Amino acid sequence: MKKFVSLRSKILLAFTLMFTVFGVGIYYWFYRFTTEKILTRLKEDLRTMVIASSQQINVKQLQELIAEGKVNGDGRSDDPRYVEQLHWLAQKNQINPKIFLFTFTKDNTSIERKKIRYLVDVWMNIDTSKSVHFLESAEALDYHLNTLTKGTIEFRDTYKDKWGEWITYYAPIRDEAGVIVAGIGADMQIDEITKLKDSIRQQFFISFGLSYPLLLTLIYIFTTLLTRRFQTMQKYAQTVGEGNYQPNISLADELKFTFFSDEREILSKALEEMTEKIRQREELLNGIFNQVAVGIAIFNPEFRFEIVNETLCHLLGYSEKELLGKNFCQITVVENSEQNSPNFIELRESLSPLEKRCINKNGEIKWFQIAMTIVMDNDNNIKQIITVFQDISRRKEAENQLIESATKDFLTKLPNRAYFMESLDKLIEKSQQEIDYKFALLLVDLDDFKTINDSLGHLVGDQFLINIASHLRKCVTDKDIVARLGGDEFAILLTSFNSLDDVITVANNIQKAINFPISIYNQEFFQFLMILF
Repeated sequence: MKKFVSLRSKILLAFTLMFTVFGVGIYYWFYRFTTEKILTRLKEDLRTMVIASSQQINVKQLQELIAEGKVNGDGRSDDPRYVEQLHWLAQKNQINPKIFLFTFTKDNTSIERKKIRYLVDVWMNIDTSKSVHFLESAEALDYHLNTLTKGTIEFRDTYKDKWGEWITYYAPIRDEAGVIVAGIGADMQIDEITKLKDSIRQQFFISFGLSYPLLLTLIYIFTTLLTRRFQTMQKYAQTVGEGNYQPNISLADELKFTFFSDEREILSKALEEMTEKIRQREELLNGIFNQVAVGIAIFNPEFRFEIVNETLCHLLGYSEKELLGKNFCQITVVENSEQNSPNFIELRESLSPLEKRCINKNGEIKWFQIAMTIVMDNDNNIKQIITVFQDISRRKEAENQLIESATKDFLTKLPNRAYFMESLDKLIEKSQQEIDYKFALLLVDLDDFKTINDSLGHLVGDQFLINIASHLRKCVTDKDIVARLGGDEFAILLTSFNSLDDVITVANNIQKAINFPISIYNQEFFQFLMILF
């Protein structure tokens, strides 16, 4: 019996040792060395700048600005000395754009003397949203008090305020007699630390790139010795991956192991069993995919069909070949809300199933409820869109009929009483809001209609009402409303007239049209009506 040695143990041990020694060691060295070096340099630059600036600033001018300067509405000062001080700080910032200077002094108006007043802030010249205002009062921290009272140079390590994260050095500003008159601060944003990390990574990649060829050679030799007998299994797996679940390859015959029996033998048997299960499962899924009662499609990121099932082909009247490659917009009616949409996916990916009109091959429009599932790749980009189409044309037709029945008379297709009363209320409200607005209401009542209905039957009576409705519509404009209130009662709302004479003219036209003989089923009827307005 061959001795069993785990292949996993062989590979993992070698890779763990090599990557631990080369990867972790180099990264740790670069991290410690570069971090300490750059942080030290940045802090030293900050300290040097604040000390030099405290000695070079125009102290007399700053004293005069403190005593006489006044703040304007923008948080600045119109005092020329303020402008010169701000210009001087801006010049310092140009020398080292990473460092931002500001000046401050004691707030002598504060009773407890634990407040400071900011004077000039270079941010006022860069971004006013990040700048303090001239003479703005603030709570004094120990750093400020030590600088203004003891004259020490203070360092404030990483802290956060409403403008970001910073490190700051403070230094006193002295006059010719050595008296402390103000303080100066030098800020540096923590973004510089981020640049430090970038520098570390760059050095790591350089070091790793130099050692990688040697490491790659060792790995290649080592893995070749261990994995060359996997070539048959790889060929077998590639054949299966192409969709051939019965490859003409026998793993049992091709794999002739020597020396040790390990996972390769077990893996070959598992691969054959797995292939058979995949074949059975794919046959089952294909059957479900094509026999399900809803249409299913898979789109690419450009919204072109990649895969469709037989049900969708049947619903749209296309063959599978005709649908593949088509764009989704080619089979849909573009709605008004989507005409200016730059990216259909962005508008739909977070919404519930939407309802859209699609055009089948014969040009007929069908309603579908469409549910989308977006598949993302490892880079969070759209890979595929899985879409389910459910035909809801009958439901939509029923909904439209229901809506129509709520506002229209079933027989004459005119607006019904409810629609008429709602329209009348709107016109009354509009006439109350607009003094010059006018409308007219005509009530039309047919004489002796009951005699026709009772003597000739409801079929003739219904056709008679339909004809009357048609004549009434022809006597008014499209802006006017003709409604059936019920039975033989009709109402007309006129909105497009200039005077009462126009209304009378419309009423006369209606009278003439209705009094004219009306032919129904080869019988002529004369009808008289009464119009009230």
